[in-house]
Amino acid sequence: MNSALILRLVPLFLIALATVAYETALVRFFAVTKWSEYGYWVISIALVGYALSGVAMCGARAWLVRHGEDLRAGLPLALLLTAALGYAGIALNPFNPLQLQNAETFGQELVNIGLYYAVLFPFFFLGSVAIALHFLLHEERIGLVYGMDLAGAGAGAALVLVALYAVHPYTLFALLLPALALAAVLARPRLAQGALALAMLALAEAIVLFGPQPSTDRFKPIYAPLNVPDSREVAQATLPDGYYQLLENFTERVDVDLSNNAGAQGVAGTPA
Repeated sequence: MNSALILRLVPLFLIALATVAYETALVRFFAVTKWSEYGYWVISIALVGYALSGVAMCGARAWLVRHGEDLRAGLPLALLLTAALGYAGIALNPFNPLQLQNAETFGQELVNIGLYYAVLFPFFFLGSVAIALHFLLHEERIGLVYGMDLAGAGAGAALVLVALYAVHPYTLFALLLPALALAAVLARPRLAQGALALAMLALAEAIVLFGPQPSTDRFKPIYAPLNVPDSREVAQATLPDGYYQLLENFTERVDVDLSNNAGAQGVAGTPA
């Protein structure tokens, strides 16, 4: 009985792994593309999804239990798509922290912050629903369910930490998607479900790897060295404490004053 239940709870383990790994990877994403302190609002975004999913679970408990088996199979597929689209959404977001300091420009940045919440909310909402669903369906073995949830979350954090030694911060997201596809297959081990999971995985990976890609923002100190004539990256290092680039760039000039508020001053913007 225990072994059968453990096997049934493997999708829960994989969803918890992917959810925590995605959240951890987002912290690194914001630290690299923005500043490290902006990585911490990932916790806020995730908590919004978790909190509202709890409200939805309380209001639709009977319906969720009644359709529990279909949801166990469908939610991992939905998570694949929302994870990929969330990544594309944050890659496209033009948020500039420096413009929060200027009364002429901070309004648009508040909108951009809201857009971060909008594109990432679906993943965390659905992930929390998928995890909580297993608690509803197996109330009689709540301790075992909770153990699988915690084990998956710990494995997800460890996976990202190890991957940071070798994988570019933007590629981290592609590594997490197969766990969700496997969760979908194990939740309903049928040929049609397997084919659907494989197709959804291919679509999600294509969005992450070949869709909109993030770039270094103009206010980052490394932006100018990367964007002067004949700039060349000769080495890079990916470590848990940071992502490093070594540049060969004799023509760099660090004494050029580039304003991030050029538009507000009525002059042409900074060079591409």
